[in-house]
Amino acid sequence: MIKTIIFDIGGVLALDIWEHVFLDAQVGIADSYQLSHEEVRSFAGQLWEQFAYQTASSEEELRILERDYWQKMISRFSLPGSLEDLRDCVDHYIKPIDGMAALVAQLKAADFELAICSNNVEFWFNRQKKKLPLLSHFDSNKIILSSRIGFPKASPKFEMFRAVMANINQQKDECLFIDDRLANIQNALKFGFAALLFPHEASYGAAYLRKLLENMGLIDFSK
Repeated sequence: MIKTIIFDIGGVLALDIWEHVFLDAQVGIADSYQLSHEEVRSFAGQLWEQFAYQTASSEEELRILERDYWQKMISRFSLPGSLEDLRDCVDHYIKPIDGMAALVAQLKAADFELAICSNNVEFWFNRQKKKLPLLSHFDSNKIILSSRIGFPKASPKFEMFRAVMANINQQKDECLFIDDRLANIQNALKFGFAALLFPHEASYGAAYLRKLLENMGLIDFSK
């Protein structure tokens, strides 16, 4: 019986910051500054590897990490925009996936234990935490980030999934993991979680997930 539901953030609970900030048509950084999508994608991927596994314990450390991140982007592409402009671009895309806030609230009210397992940059999560009320449904010790563990969800040694297990009250077979990346789903299944692939088409993702959870007999959302 499923008792704990573990969510990814980007692409499941909220918009994926990375993809939208850099690659959205017309308003993403690549198009806004008339840059090659492939070059921006490649360099942003390099930055991800540099910053996705660095934690920060204070607002000052977060500010320094975020500043260093964007200064590397500005330097690489000679961007005319300021750090503030780029940070504002990130804030613009910190939005919940339609319907997910209500779904999470209903799961919480139905006494499911909720957790997060997210490949995430620490300073972006800090902004998400401040702007996404739905994250208040998750206890802080049950929010597992790559920046705090030092490994991604796809790691063959399952470091992030083991960290989840260390902070919840259930067994593996009582956990359901929800993510929008197939590689993460496959690794979660190898670890021993039940897992559901969230659709990339966010407009119907919450409705799709509701139907799956109901069909699994986990919850009746009509009550």
